[in-house]
Amino acid sequence: MIFDTGHSEGGASRQSTGAPRGEEKPADSPGAPEGAGPRPGGDGRAPQPGPVTNSVKIILGKKGMGKTTYARGVYKARVRAGGSAIWIDRTGQNEDLGHVVRTVRAFKLEVGRALEAGRPFSLVVNLGWGEDHDPLWKFVYDVGAVLLVLDDPRQMMQASRIDPDLEELIELGRNREVDILATARRPPELHGSIKNAADVVVVFRQGSRHYAEACNGEWLNLEQGADRILSLPRFHYLRKGEDDSVTFGKVPPT
Repeated sequence: MIFDTGHSEGGASRQSTGAPRGEEKPADSPGAPEGAGPRPGGDGRAPQPGPVTNSVKIILGKKGMGKTTYARGVYKARVRAGGSAIWIDRTGQNEDLGHVVRTVRAFKLEVGRALEAGRPFSLVVNLGWGEDHDPLWKFVYDVGAVLLVLDDPRQMMQASRIDPDLEELIELGRNREVDILATARRPPELHGSIKNAADVVVVFRQGSRHYAEACNGEWLNLEQGADRILSLPRFHYLRKGEDDSVTFGKVPPT
């Protein structure tokens, strides 16, 4: 499937070719083969020097369109591949994904035990009232080699506010083999640092033309892109890859 991304070099319109459904899938997609993607970590070693393969991903879409389902698929694929993963959960609806911790202290203890034992970890962090997420970010950076999912991170960032340690993790975490995936309903819910750092953007149907045009203008750059976004069926998405190609896909239920 081919989309015109609208990007041009030397005045020439650039064409982007996406993989047809049922064929080769991006390594970050929920249907990717087990073991695909960056080297798993969390095995008690420090991140190893070498090519930077980790990335920042954003998933956008109105409620019920499939963004959390997509994120869950990526998370499960990382765990199946033997990697470590952390899901920051505000709703309590994803506690089936891993061991649940409700305090920063418990989180640090569980990670420390896993690293000492030389095994990966899968933790769902659902902090109670009075607990602040901010102490987590530097610890995650120091640990490295992990997938961090920020599901609906309005409690952790806004368009004009973000904890400095989270901003540094977004900007520099890939040097510690930290992959970051954030979900949001609409672009204004995300801080500029994560929007600027995003290598991959997955767009499900938006709730209004205004937000559809924002997604298309900032990332997809498709002809009639807002109309395409607004006409996406449930669980279908447009994905801008690291090479700026735009592909159409459907997320399987998890």
